[in-house]
Amino acid sequence: MGTTHCVVPTHHWRQELTATTYSLKQSLPVVTTETAVQIGLAPPNAIEIEDAPPGLAELLGFASHPRTLEDLGTKAQDLLGGDSGQIVEELIEADILVPYRFDLTGRHSRHDLYFELAHGTGPGASDLLLSRKVALIGVGGIGTNVAMQLATAGVGVIMLVDGDTVEESNLTRQYLFTAQDVGASKIEAAARNLQLRAPATNTVEVAAMISSVEDLLPIFQDSDFVVVSADTPQEVLEWSNEASIATGTPFTCAGYQDTRGVVGPVVRPGTTPCLQCAATDNDGRTNSTASLTTTNLNSAYQAPSFGPLNAIVASIAAMEVFRYLLTGSTNLDGRRLVFDSLELSSEFEDFARNTRCAACS
Repeated sequence: MGTTHCVVPTHHWRQELTATTYSLKQSLPVVTTETAVQIGLAPPNAIEIEDAPPGLAELLGFASHPRTLEDLGTKAQDLLGGDSGQIVEELIEADILVPYRFDLTGRHSRHDLYFELAHGTGPGASDLLLSRKVALIGVGGIGTNVAMQLATAGVGVIMLVDGDTVEESNLTRQYLFTAQDVGASKIEAAARNLQLRAPATNTVEVAAMISSVEDLLPIFQDSDFVVVSADTPQEVLEWSNEASIATGTPFTCAGYQDTRGVVGPVVRPGTTPCLQCAATDNDGRTNSTASLTTTNLNSAYQAPSFGPLNAIVASIAAMEVFRYLLTGSTNLDGRRLVFDSLELSSEFEDFARNTRCAACS
């Protein structure tokens, strides 16, 4: 937790501020202890003001509702005396007092507060998401969970790509579907149920099993971001990598390996390594031990799947989609997160750009 003595560098803030009212940042609690005032609960946002002057806590309580700068200055003078303008200035410079912006009655107001806290965005985050289009290759245990989170958060268009139907065994983890959907097209059932949850989100349904990179090119071309969770055919990641490079559209992949969940890397063409970089040796030849396409000799194999693990993987993938849509970068640029569901531990696997990569160099 950060500590300050309420001394913050000053700037010519009065000339820069145009809002008529200010308040405490609505996403941060303010609590008092015996010796300090604490703003926020956890790093990196928490600030602890040690040896807080008498009256500061009351001033902060007064600022929990929208106030003009004049009212704040007058209150500071009454409670603290001294240079009340400097006190208000320090609170603004410390990002404790901010322009009052949020209508907490709106559908997306809580998300807007989170996005402000996490990414420094304002109430315009919801409008930005509404203008974005995300494609989901695979509408199964991960894809359906990602779809619900994107739609209910207000992403404007979600493209659903899958040629399968809902099976009874899907219902343990594909929470978007109900028992009444068994036998129905996955994308049609998903679109119908998403509409019930998020009427403002539009869906585009592509009822197809991906069979070539040519199938993926128009999907990538028409999207701001793509999430690949389909596990068949085996070439789907290789084709997605090619489509991403050809169109410039970023994507990530999400899935699981036995009891481990895997998210990433995020591939941003021209900025991060592509998936093929790790599968290319220093002479530009494909390294068969790191190939994106493998052969499974167990013809009876069925991947185990567990609802909570699917939800965790989907949630991490969705968080990175939001981060990209709002900031233009992610925590998984060029690296993969591996989550061990048995040990509740995680690790990152880093990727480096290969200047001899046959796909992106």
